[in-house]
Amino acid sequence: MAHRPGNTLKALSLVTASLIGGLALSSNPAQASCDRELNVVYFNSDPYHYRNATEEVVGLDADILTEVLTKAGCTWRYTEMPLKRSLSALKSGLVDIAMGASITPDREEYALFSQPYRREVMVMFMRKNDEPRPLFKRLADAPEAGVVIGAHLGSWYGYEYARLYETSKTFRRQILQSADYDTLHNAMLAGRVDVVIDDIFNGHATLSKLHRLEDADIHSAPVNDSLTHFMLSKKSVSLKIMDSLDHAIMAFQQSDAYAETIARYVPADYLTRYPILSASPAIIPQSQDTGHMTLKAR
Repeated sequence: MAHRPGNTLKALSLVTASLIGGLALSSNPAQASCDRELNVVYFNSDPYHYRNATEEVVGLDADILTEVLTKAGCTWRYTEMPLKRSLSALKSGLVDIAMGASITPDREEYALFSQPYRREVMVMFMRKNDEPRPLFKRLADAPEAGVVIGAHLGSWYGYEYARLYETSKTFRRQILQSADYDTLHNAMLAGRVDVVIDDIFNGHATLSKLHRLEDADIHSAPVNDSLTHFMLSKKSVSLKIMDSLDHAIMAFQQSDAYAETIARYVPADYLTRYPILSASPAIIPQSQDTGHMTLKAR
């Protein structure tokens, strides 16, 4: 799903519910199991959800969903379709679940949102052997430090990025936009931009595909931290199923298997620098994605 601003109040209420209800979790969430097979919509998006060489749907979000639906006692099938069409299908009830969703007011009109099941941390990828820039300690320092930034067209990078884009002509002049992350990372590696803003999982997968992991590093200051949810159709999914999935998410996040799943998609040193990646989003309320909702997402 596109990166969009989340609903802060709902996210905090989910956190509160997690803290209160954590000790009362059923040891067998399948007791509130699904009463029918669920139709999960997806599109090929490595590393989140894609078909592998044996035609299985795998990836970070797909692996988490498999654990959650299994714990909830559900059966499911996958339907592949483009993002825009998948949202229409969810709205009409033709499909039941979509992965990797952020909460927006428009989507809340036709969809239910699960407990947050992982965090999405936006970081700045950079060349490994670049000389350090003393003035560039965080994103807001980019205009003064003269840092050229690669950014993906249509992605939401949080409120700090949006404020800078709206208020600073210098910042806007230092942005190179592209609809393709491969192009952006290649531009960074070739020295045409200084950093590329990307979700840490996607950036790692892109650099791995380009066989350039050893040539890149990550700036120490994250750009944005937000929550990711499963989105379920109000037309086709009952509140009983929704409750079953939420209990399964919380149970999974409190198991060792949750951290192990996250660790399959990023190097160990990423997790050391950003331990929040493998921590349960249901029990950690802090999020950097805060600010005024009227700013336009670029």
